[in-house]
Amino acid sequence: MTDKANTLHLFGTNLMGLWGFIDSKAISTLILIIAAMLTRSVVAAWLEKNTEMPPHLLNQWIQRLRRITVLVIVVLILIIWAPELRAFAVTLVAVAAAVVIALKEVITCFTGSIVRATVEGARVGGRIVVNNVHGDVVSTDWMSTTILEVNDNGQRTGRIIVLPNSFFLTNSVITESSEDRKYVLMLVGIPVKRNVNWTNVEKALLEVGGKIVQPYLKEAKKHFSRFSRRYGFNPPGPEPKIIIDWDDPDKITLNLRVAVPVTEQNSKRQEVLRAVLEKSFPCTENPV
Repeated sequence: MTDKANTLHLFGTNLMGLWGFIDSKAISTLILIIAAMLTRSVVAAWLEKNTEMPPHLLNQWIQRLRRITVLVIVVLILIIWAPELRAFAVTLVAVAAAVVIALKEVITCFTGSIVRATVEGARVGGRIVVNNVHGDVVSTDWMSTTILEVNDNGQRTGRIIVLPNSFFLTNSVITESSEDRKYVLMLVGIPVKRNVNWTNVEKALLEVGGKIVQPYLKEAKKHFSRFSRRYGFNPPGPEPKIIIDWDDPDKITLNLRVAVPVTEQNSKRQEVLRAVLEKSFPCTENPV
């Protein structure tokens, strides 16, 4: 009696284990697919035996039956696996968020390289200002841009600066040279005490400005004319002009505005300063 009870208990345990296996979602999905396919086959066979239905109408119903069967299988599978799919989706989102956070700098640098490629002056050989870094672009890649630094006077310092390309996403880019920019309007300021004859300095500035711009005046006018048509506004002319700033009651600043080639701004600035010093402030003593 005891052996028979043990046998029944063992059989029951195996049966429950088998039922649990059969009841698993994978087996349930398999049974669902088999049942749906069998049902479709039975219904299709019944339709084919219906001799009163025209052939074209029979073909339409067969096609509809296939689509309905596939739709039912997909919907029922989604219902069966809904918890697992939901957990997978949450995991996938978490993994994607972690990847984005971990690779944030890489992604922003890669995106910044695309932005940099659209800025004409930021190509190799161009002179730009990014995040107060002023210099000539000497090399570029997907992650960084190498710049040879120049100071405020346009002189190269000899220092190499490597900028992450992400700077092009978060900072404005000033281009000082590009294929369509051969001339710029340079501004040179000369501070003068108000109680002196500042008109002499003004005359000297206009004279040296006229000499500087004379060799390329016509070409500069054409350049600014093309610039005006392209961007839709009228920039100032290339001729020398004096602009006065008076921020200090005892001092004024005479600013010479004149068109110069992009690549010659520093040399022209030095030429203006030297000419004004020689004409307006001549040396009265011999140098030691």
